[in-house]
Amino acid sequence: MRKIAILLGFTLLFYSCNKRNLDCCEPPPNSELSEFHGEWELVRVVNGFTQTEEAGEDLGFEERVLIDAEQKTFTRMRDNVRKEYSKIEKGIQHNLDALVLVDTQMYYTYSFEEWEGKHCLVLGQEAVVGQVLYDGAAHYYSKR
Repeated sequence: MRKIAILLGFTLLFYSCNKRNLDCCEPPPNSELSEFHGEWELVRVVNGFTQTEEAGEDLGFEERVLIDAEQKTFTRMRDNVRKEYSKIEKGIQHNLDALVLVDTQMYYTYSFEEWEGKHCLVLGQEAVVGQVLYDGAAHYYSKR
């Protein structure tokens, strides 16, 4: 019984100290990225010029965005495979609010919207910093 108690204690200690668990960690209060901090799950896509929509299982894949406000990092995962990773900062691109991926010199326009009762981070089409690329695509991510 004592061994089980010790093992359980170490397990809880390890889990509580895991810095990469974004659900447990509060974002830095003065970080410009505090509102983005956490894990976001793709719930809806509006496709560019056609404005066709897909949601839920109709997407055909699972995608998550992990934003760490303390480390200022952006990670995009698709079907549990890392597709994108970069340091990030908030910025303005062509008079629109943008999340700038510093390492790749790309950006996403962003906004926050309510959709089906969920508070969503909405990311536009990825574009090269300094270039205009906006076909109306929108990716809606709900906080997990």
